[in-house]
Amino acid sequence: MKKITGISAAFILSLMFLLLSNCENESNSPLVQNIKGNVQKGPFISGSSIIVYDMQSDLIPSGKSFNGIITDNSGTFLLDNIALSSNYIGLRADGFYFNEISGKQSLAQITLYALCDLSGKSSVNVNLLTHLEKARVEYLMKSGLTFSVSKSQAQKEILKIFGFQNTSSKSSEELNIAKVGADNGMLLAITSILQGNHTEGALTELLSNISEDIKEDGILNNETLGSELINQARFLDTTAIKTNLNKRYNDLGQTPNIPNFGKYVRQFSATTKYKFTNDIEYPENGKTGSNILVENKTDYSRGTVEGIKYSVTAKLPMGASLKVKLIPDSIGGGGFDKDKNMPIPVKYAEWGLNLIYGEDSGWKIKYDNLIHGPVIENSGSDRIIDTPIDLLSHGAGTIEIYENNQVIPTRTKRIKW
Repeated sequence: MKKITGISAAFILSLMFLLLSNCENESNSPLVQNIKGNVQKGPFISGSSIIVYDMQSDLIPSGKSFNGIITDNSGTFLLDNIALSSNYIGLRADGFYFNEISGKQSLAQITLYALCDLSGKSSVNVNLLTHLEKARVEYLMKSGLTFSVSKSQAQKEILKIFGFQNTSSKSSEELNIAKVGADNGMLLAITSILQGNHTEGALTELLSNISEDIKEDGILNNETLGSELINQARFLDTTAIKTNLNKRYNDLGQTPNIPNFGKYVRQFSATTKYKFTNDIEYPENGKTGSNILVENKTDYSRGTVEGIKYSVTAKLPMGASLKVKLIPDSIGGGGFDKDKNMPIPVKYAEWGLNLIYGEDSGWKIKYDNLIHGPVIENSGSDRIIDTPIDLLSHGAGTIEIYENNQVIPTRTKRIKW
């Protein structure tokens, strides 16, 4: 009986050793994953590169990386059967992208990053939010916080810079600018504000400077960087951006659900503490005389002097837009001529606007029958726009000035001549 017990004990010990050995081997076996998602600034274009970095749970790279490419112009990528040492990865995307502001492909490449825990995720995206939070997440983890806490805190801090508060449980790598939802709307708003009218080089520099500034405390302390954000936000045409993105995806045979992001751009513009420093300027004089758009002057009467001319002049920063409505007063006529049995036309003061054919004044013109006068808009920016105007005879009128796509006048002035 003792002999049988000894054999049984030996057998049990051997079995336990094998089981422990198998468990150890299983714990050290790689996690085989399929990693898919989208890279979006606007969407990256086909052929752009994507690299997945294998990481340990403390975000220390294992030394393994896996290369892939973006397979279509909506930024899609897929890497099959990747053997990872944990659920933690880093991603790097390099490539050209669709610029949602200009509606064109970028002229140069940019690089975007993301950090991700793959647990429970079927796909991961790379975008400006994942990029901006990377350095902050790494800093927080070095201070002793877990990855999930670091990610959540960094995301909230970046949203707060733009005046947003996201109550969704989605992390940054789950967001998509082509899908509906408040969190996706916030991402697209941030994306558009950061892009603004920046070149790819200027955008890369801006992203780097913001990332470095917020790394240690999660707050954008640099007032110059903050001003750059509001300077760009004020100039955004959110309707045109949505049109550009819809057309892009439609051309690819896709039907996007672009989120309502315009309200978040307007919210940032209305509530930010950062100072707007990129005003449109109205010089006192233009090339042909006194500027009728200056704020304080209202009397342009010639008196007995003939031949005085005036200008419609503004100095526009890059990306700014300006529309001016010249609304004349009625100066006679009207009623009904009983003798001729016909209405008497109303006469209106005449502006005598003179956009010279073939000359690049920076203005374009159309006549608006509702106001009985011309509406002029800038045809370019980052320049002085200037055209002559001759205030004919005597009259008066209202000038409505609409800056940067405003739907109500930024400023209204009455003038007489």
